Parts: sequence; structure tokens; C-alpha cells
Amino acid sequence: MNNKLQRAKANLIISHPFYASLALNAKWIPAEDIYSSATDGVNFYYNPKVYEQITYREIMAEIVHEVLHKVMAHVSRRGERKLDIYNEAADYAINLIMEDAGFKFSPKFPGLINEDYRGMTSEEIYEILIKENQDSGVKPAHLLPLPDEISPEEVEQMVKIELATAVSASKLAGKELPYDIKQMVKQALSPKLEWKILLQKFLNNVSSGQDDTSYRRFSRRGYALDIPLPQNIGYSIAHICIAFDTSGSIFHEKELTDKFIAEIKSIFSKILPTLVTVIYCDTQICGHDTFTEGQEFLPNLVGGGGTHFDAPIRYINGLNPNCIIFFTDMETNGFGQTTIPILWVNYGRETKAPYGQIINIKE
Repeated sequence: MNNKLQRAKANLIISHPFYASLALNAKWIPAEDIYSSATDGVNFYYNPKVYEQITYREIMAEIVHEVLHKVMAHVSRRGERKLDIYNEAADYAINLIMEDAGFKFSPKFPGLINEDYRGMTSEEIYEILIKENQDSGVKPAHLLPLPDEISPEEVEQMVKIELATAVSASKLAGKELPYDIKQMVKQALSPKLEWKILLQKFLNNVSSGQDDTSYRRFSRRGYALDIPLPQNIGYSIAHICIAFDTSGSIFHEKELTDKFIAEIKSIFSKILPTLVTVIYCDTQICGHDTFTEGQEFLPNLVGGGGTHFDAPIRYINGLNPNCIIFFTDMETNGFGQTTIPILWVNYGRETKAPYGQIINIKE
């Protein structure tokens, strides 16, 4: 391996252990057919001829640049967007973070910097570049296709584990993370992204007859070190009841009902239970649908009244499903009572569940 690359990594360990941990967790593969450095979302690539022309400090900038592309999932987030334009947008998004941290590119291989894009996502910058037909003139792409043998979901989980490890390494070294990096880590490990993993653990417990894990408050610290990879687990769950809170505080908020619908569709496609009963409720059962394995979830929203879950829970008790997943904002005058394993998926203010388990989805 290139001596300067080794020296750059060694210096990162001392000066920026967060980035060093992320850089050392992946392969660095020499490739003379790339501009300077690149990533496929899993591995890193470097042009040894280029690295011979620049200093080890400039190589440190190259390393951090590719690390940020990886942890921000730019390879998978690109989707169908034009590669060269999206690559520029992603560069603009991360290079200001790098500049704030004191990293400098080689003048021979400069990075894209524009203060107008500070605080914006790569997608937002991309739309501006497309709309204004801007062309930086920099065409070499750092984003390579994701390897065939790994899925975007697996990469996402891998990156979360690596991020948590990097945060721990930085804390052990007594290094404070910059604000932008803290926000990036917070977003990557937030309940908004993690709740499906917690849902999986809940259903694993249900299918194995265990129900002793509490998610009353999602703790980011340490959890990402033990993330299970996605898998279909519904084969052992015969009947799931999904309760859809359609009281006035939700029913008239299309953005929120759309989120509920999207998550329920995800449950249908990923968990594959034999039978799903979906009930729509406010102070009473406003409607219900039954779906068997393979059927598409087509909601029939009814409701809009007050909120009290006593009658809905009594109705569900009569159905006797294996478990209940309750989508709500927890703004209710009563919760009823059940001995059936229940998971509250809360899109309201963070709170504790009166019983069962809860995931607070913080937007």
C-alpha cells in the first residue's frame, strides 16, 4: 500500500479518530483508472499515481472526502439522478464540512466549495444545479456502482455499526465531534430510520414467545453496535392487528396519514404475516379491513372524531391476534387494556406507553 496513504491514516488516528475509524473499517484498493479517489459505498479506491503527486495531508482530505460519501450513503441515494451532476451536488454538501474541520485538497485536484449550499442536502443541491443548468466543469465521478453482492439495506446497517464505532473511538480519544458531524450521526442513527429494526426485534420476540424488551425510549448510544440485518420473519406470525389512529388530530393531517400508510405498506411487504387485520379508530371502531398474505394494503380511512382507545382495544382483544402494532400520536383520553403484545408507534411528542412497548418516532 502507498506509504503516504499509510501515513495519512496514521495521522488521522491521532488527529481525527472519528474519520480514522471509518477509514480503517474498509478496504483501500489501488485503481489507476479513477481520477484521484472513489467509493462504491462499501470499499474505497485510490489512484496510486495521483497519491504520489500530493502530500500526505492532502491524502487525509481525500480519505475524509470518500468516508463522508460512504456514511452519507451518496451511492445509494443517487437513484436515477444524473451521475456527474449528483456527484457534484454530493461534493458540495460534504466539502464545507471538511473545510470547517481544516482539511484541504491539493490545488492539483481541488474540491468544489460554495457557501450558498451550506446546510443543504445533496438532493437539494442537485435540484438547484439541474434547474440552473450549472456546470462546474469537474466531470470525474467519485461515486461508483454499489457491489452486486450487497444490498443498499445491508450497506445502511453496516454504516450504522461503523458510525457507532467511530463515535466511541472519538470519545475514547477525548475528541469532540464537530456540530455538522454530530447532526449527521444523529440523523443516521435516529429512530426515524431505526424503528423498523426495533419493529423486527419486537416481532422476533412475539414469534419466539418472548415479550420482555422495552423500547419506551430509543437510545442511540450503543444500540447500533448490535443491529440485526433485515430478514423476513413473518412466517411464524399467523395474525397481526394494525391499529390506525384516525382521530381528528391525525385524520385531517394528510402528511401524517401518508406516513402511516407508507409504513403499513412496508410491513405488508417485508413481514409477510398470514393474516393482517387493519382497524381505523378514534373513540370507536370506524372501520376495518382484513388482508391475507400477498394482498396489497389499500387503506379505507374513516374517522375524524375524538380519541379514546378503550373500545378499539376491547375489539382487538376479541380478535385475539398474535400482536398489535398501533400507529398513533398518543393524544388520547384513554388507552384501554390488553394482554396481547402491543407496540405503539408514536409520531407525537415523546412519551411513555401505559403498557406494552413504544417507539417514539421523532421527526
